[in-house]
Amino acid sequence: YQTELEQERAQAARDVNALLQSSLENAMLKRDLEGLKFIVNRLGEQPNIIDVMIANPVGQVRFSSYLESMGLQLSVALISHSKPQTYFMQNEKGVEVLRSINPVHNKPQCQECHGSMEQHPVNGILIVDYDASSIRRKARNTTLVLMGAGAMIVVINLVGGWWFIRRFILKPVETLSAASHSLAHGQLDTRVNLPGRDELSSLGETFNLMAGSLQSSVREMAEGRAFLQGMVDAIPDGLRVIDKDYNMLLVNRTFREQTGCADKLRVGEKCYQAVHHL
Repeated sequence: YQTELEQERAQAARDVNALLQSSLENAMLKRDLEGLKFIVNRLGEQPNIIDVMIANPVGQVRFSSYLESMGLQLSVALISHSKPQTYFMQNEKGVEVLRSINPVHNKPQCQECHGSMEQHPVNGILIVDYDASSIRRKARNTTLVLMGAGAMIVVINLVGGWWFIRRFILKPVETLSAASHSLAHGQLDTRVNLPGRDELSSLGETFNLMAGSLQSSVREMAEGRAFLQGMVDAIPDGLRVIDKDYNMLLVNRTFREQTGCADKLRVGEKCYQAVHHL
């Protein structure tokens, strides 16, 4: 972006220099030195322009909008180009500028004063120094704005990503985990509600089917045990069913009444502990 900005400013500088060069050439042809000074001084007063100079072919400043630049000897390497040049540099005062250099070529109508074009191809050099700090500052400010916008986009993406993960992944997983914990502790009516059509929603539906099937199986087992208990309670004789380790598996009502231990007999206890208190 900074390079593009610099190129645009350089092109604008070349356009201004072309207009200025036409005005200066016209003043030179008329030998209007006062008019030439006026043009240079007025241009030097424009915003973002540090100095406007006209140098002779060997680089000595003959006209300048900045009085201290009068008579200054410029580096031949900087002004030896035969074509217009625009580049960033530090001027003779150590200030960073965007320097635009336009050679004023000799023309047939100028040969009366400046000699032949073969011996004197360039009559002078037009130099305009633009303030580079404004270009750098604008590029820096734009860069900071772009960086700030980029950082804001990153933050928004992070927050949005966290919300998405929390809403559509972590929360359903927490719901399934809590439901599994409740189911493991005997709450067989536990169900989950995970709307959507993704894998977690399918997992929630599978969990509900499993919980429903488990609840139905437990209910059927309880009904079967109640039916069996009713049958053995109908037997007039005392009856108890024990396994090989003397654990009571089933006890009817008559046996409880006969032993007088109705409140002490518990399925799963040792028969001799409940009856004989051993």
